[in-house]
Amino acid sequence: MALFKSKREKTKPNSASEQSAVVALSKDNKNIHKTTGVVWGMRITEKASAAAGENKYIFVVSPKANKNQIKHDINAKFGVDVVNINIVNLPAKERRRGAVVGWKPGIKKAIVEVAKGQKIEIQ
Repeated sequence: MALFKSKREKTKPNSASEQSAVVALSKDNKNIHKTTGVVWGMRITEKASAAAGENKYIFVVSPKANKNQIKHDINAKFGVDVVNINIVNLPAKERRRGAVVGWKPGIKKAIVEVAKGQKIEIQ
C-alpha cells in the first residue's frame, strides 16, 4: 500500500526541436545546470569577454568531466579545434542568514583555448 504518489519518470527529448531546446538552455546562465552533456554552458562575465580576445573561452562543465571529454564536446558543438584546456574547481561556500546556515553550490569551470583564427560566438 503506497502512501505517496509515484514520481513521474523524466523522458529524454525525442525530436530535433526538443533537443535544440535543451541546447538553448545552456546559453542562459540562470538555467545552466538543466542541460545534458559534459559542457553545460558558457560563463559570460567581463573577465570572460576580455579572455575571448585571446581566443580563450570559459565554460561551466560537469563536475565529473575530464579534459578529453570537454575537448570532444566543444569540438562537436562549436566545430573549433581546441589547443589547450585548463580546469578550475570552485568549492561550495557557506552562506548565513542569521542563525540559518545554507550553502552556495560549487562549480567546475573549463578555460578553453581555441586555434588561432577560430572563434566561438558569445550569445
